[in-house]
Amino acid sequence: MLNNITAWEQQQQFIKSRNQPNDLVASSRPAFIDQLADVGIDYPLPKRLTVGTNLFPEDNIIEERHVKFGLAGNDLVVSSENPEEQFLLYSLATAGFSTAHAKEIIASKLNIVPEEIMTATEKEAEPLTYQFLTLPRPDIIPALKTSFIRLDFKASQTKALNKTEIIANAHTYVLRLYEDFEINNFELRLDATQKYGILNFFPPRLFGDRLINHKLGKLLLQGQAELALRFFLFKTGRHELPIIIDARQRAEKFFPDFTKIIKVFSTLPYSFSEELEILNELASGQKAEQVLKQKGYLVERWLFCYNAWCFNRMLSKRSREQGIIDEQIPLLSLVENNDDYKDILLSDEVNSLDIIVEQFQIKPWPSQNVPGRLRWIRQTHKFTQNILVLQFELLKHQLPDMVINHLFDFQNSLTTTAFINHERVDAKQILGQGSILTSLSKSSG
Repeated sequence: MLNNITAWEQQQQFIKSRNQPNDLVASSRPAFIDQLADVGIDYPLPKRLTVGTNLFPEDNIIEERHVKFGLAGNDLVVSSENPEEQFLLYSLATAGFSTAHAKEIIASKLNIVPEEIMTATEKEAEPLTYQFLTLPRPDIIPALKTSFIRLDFKASQTKALNKTEIIANAHTYVLRLYEDFEINNFELRLDATQKYGILNFFPPRLFGDRLINHKLGKLLLQGQAELALRFFLFKTGRHELPIIIDARQRAEKFFPDFTKIIKVFSTLPYSFSEELEILNELASGQKAEQVLKQKGYLVERWLFCYNAWCFNRMLSKRSREQGIIDEQIPLLSLVENNDDYKDILLSDEVNSLDIIVEQFQIKPWPSQNVPGRLRWIRQTHKFTQNILVLQFELLKHQLPDMVINHLFDFQNSLTTTAFINHERVDAKQILGQGSILTSLSKSSG
């Protein structure tokens, strides 16, 4: 029975249907290299430390660093409640939920709309995440704790949370090694990384699970909105579950009979929620451009990914020609000239970018420069008894993926966000421990 089945349950059914426990493990390196190529990253990978390790979901932890309160995962001192202050600051702990999903759950339980919940950053569904949010002041200070979400009151304040209050994210990785680990070589690599930084590519996960969002943005800029929607509905990804791939392939055979396609996708309503919304509008007679005007967030997502794709190709080219890239590199702009990207846009058959602003009524991108190399703010590590705890902080808009893949060539493991034991992390105990960062550091040495 597949009605109302969640993506997590789909994954569990797929895993349990296979007899070998490490079917999904295989080799992570070739998959990672393929992902890099898919999103425009083309440069010689540095020699990395090859490690064999077991990674559990709780081994990847992200904590926001607040200007006033420090790390969100720590036990913070709660200030006294001030009735005159109209917003309440909370720390939010989640296990396997994105920020957007957590907002929906909190809003439904507190009887408010998700838009009233303000966060400084939107995080993906990571194994364990701590961040801050503000709620509009109710009559009673709410408390919320479920198996995978915990909301703790920290202070009252006069303004809703904004991006300037969060300066960085602290990342913790715990590697449980099962072979000799060359700690001296690792420390040399850390020193070199600190000195020279890492090429600041947009990592593959920004491009969606299927790694196709940038291609959808390209199709929109080519004026092919209908083809972009069809691509979005039916294009399969190499890392999708077989049950999802099968549904997309079966549904495409009925195109353009939207009623029959809806029937196929409705067997997995959670996984195909966005697709079903679009299909219902197409079934009502709306054209592709009309549908996308109402889904401005999709258009912006696809165009952002196209922008990132162009940047990755530009950075790849410059790194091959120049080596270390320390200067600022411009992103594409929807309203200004893009001389740096002239050859890339020509090869993509994209003639004009500004026309899409009016066509889909989206906000134009301002001119923006991005550093060619990524450097962490601070880094610490502990190694004892074959357990390595690596902690580093990055600016809030930077992602850790390229740092980890720069340092390590994993063998016999998934990525740091994988589910090795085929069971979701039991967050009931984890979310009740206070600072996971502190407890892990203690356990490692």
